[in-house]
Amino acid sequence: MNDLVEKLRVVVRAEFALLKSEARRTRSQLVLSGLTIGCVLLAIVALNVGMYFHFTGASVERDAALSVLLINVIIALIPWFLAQRIKPGPEEDILIEIRDKTALSLEKSASDIFSPSKALSLSSPLLGLVMQTFNKTKSKK
Repeated sequence: MNDLVEKLRVVVRAEFALLKSEARRTRSQLVLSGLTIGCVLLAIVALNVGMYFHFTGASVERDAALSVLLINVIIALIPWFLAQRIKPGPEEDILIEIRDKTALSLEKSASDIFSPSKALSLSSPLLGLVMQTFNKTKSKK
């Protein structure tokens, strides 16, 4: 029984470590996505300013605003690409393997302990006693 508890602890710890790792990865992706959104919003503002200067006839200011637009779009692509490249590392793969193997072993141990044939073999002496009592009462009648 102590072996089952130890296996269960290993499974829980591996799962907890995987959740922490996934939370870190998700947090990094959210920060990078926030940077991307911020740069895109700045690019939209630069586009609006560039369109304003285009309609007013100020070509130097228009060119400057459109240059800022282009720079912001390029800067927005960098965190977006970085966010797409964040993948689970080798330590997560090892934790998944440990968790799966331990869970399989735990399931096998639990099925061995709680299998119906084991329950029947453990209850056989009790079943024999009940049958003897039943036969004695039947023979007295």
